[in-house]
Amino acid sequence: MQGRVFKRSSTWTYVVDVGVTADGRRKQKSKGGFTTRRAAEAALTEVMSALATGSYMDPAKLSFEQYVLNDWLPAMRATVRPLTWESYDRHCRKYLVPAFGRYPLHGVSVVSINALYGTLLRPEPPTSALSASTIRRIHATLHKALADAVRWQLIARNPAAFADPPRAAKPEMNVWSASDLQDFLVATGDDRLATLWLFMALTGVRRGEALGLRWSDVDLERGRAAIRQTILPIGHRAVVGEPKTARGRRSVALDQHTVEALRAHRKRQLEQRLLVGREFHDKGLIFARPDGEPLNPEYVSRRFQRLVRSLGLPPVRLHDLRIPTPPWPWPQGCRPGSSATGSATAPWRSPRTSTSTQSPTSKPTSPSGSPPSWCRPPLPIHPRMRRRVVASARGRRTHFRGP
Repeated sequence: MQGRVFKRSSTWTYVVDVGVTADGRRKQKSKGGFTTRRAAEAALTEVMSALATGSYMDPAKLSFEQYVLNDWLPAMRATVRPLTWESYDRHCRKYLVPAFGRYPLHGVSVVSINALYGTLLRPEPPTSALSASTIRRIHATLHKALADAVRWQLIARNPAAFADPPRAAKPEMNVWSASDLQDFLVATGDDRLATLWLFMALTGVRRGEALGLRWSDVDLERGRAAIRQTILPIGHRAVVGEPKTARGRRSVALDQHTVEALRAHRKRQLEQRLLVGREFHDKGLIFARPDGEPLNPEYVSRRFQRLVRSLGLPPVRLHDLRIPTPPWPWPQGCRPGSSATGSATAPWRSPRTSTSTQSPTSKPTSPSGSPPSWCRPPLPIHPRMRRRVVASARGRRTHFRGP
């Protein structure tokens, strides 16, 4: 087995013996375009090492499907977050491999890529059309896969870099007014995730960060919460992962009202744990299923959307609760810094804003005129709720609903 490196015009090329033909002549492969001699020698060494171990694959015979499923996706699993890898895998198996699977890796062209984007945007029937933003995410996956193929010296250039994915219109972000947010928190005061909605609205944490919060991460005496982990939706499972960015590991301030709501929530959770008994799986999570297992973030978003529609409020995403809003007029006796039945005892400022507070109003807090549940002491668990908690823990009910 022999190989050599030589200069051709302004670039460097290697040539290596890869076997013999049927009539006994040497079979050689060459690759050029290297800007330096060292780069060509490094590529030659890799090819000769693969030939020696029997793992060499002729790039001309390597198909797109073989490269993506056997080489690229396994390599990406250890380098990206689980949610990112899951999107890579879904894009490849559902869209890219069916379109380019039989192509040789070097045969994927700019024209074929643009044709795929056009088919996805305007398919037959049109009911299965994808949005421009979804196609751009598929394009990002393809661009990454082919860029790695260039870096691994399997192809000379990345055709996805010259493709033209459709332009996605920037979605208009909708944010609730202070009155809308108050109406939602008051109307959902008896929802089993009421404390979660309140916590996200007042702290601005992400959905997965709130669901990954543990009691050991919270100091209720000092009013601080440490973001150390997040819950990711991988398929139909809820998986514990790292925060989205390095700055995601942070400490969040908790106002007095949030602290009081968390204490009441903890008492209710302990009561539910006693009812479930040995079937409770203690993960230490603040916001969890009745059996202690993590809540699936997608389920939480769907529940939020159902509540918003049922209340007739302007449609917003759960993620939009993170957007700071001006201080809102709290119901009489429910403003942070006040007792459950008396007037405010001290001025209060939201940890997300620095503007002055407004005085409480006399707006009704619930159909009965009484304060919402997150302003009242926790009540004993209703008998119907007890049956549903136990049934959920035993797997007979996927999602918990209150009485």
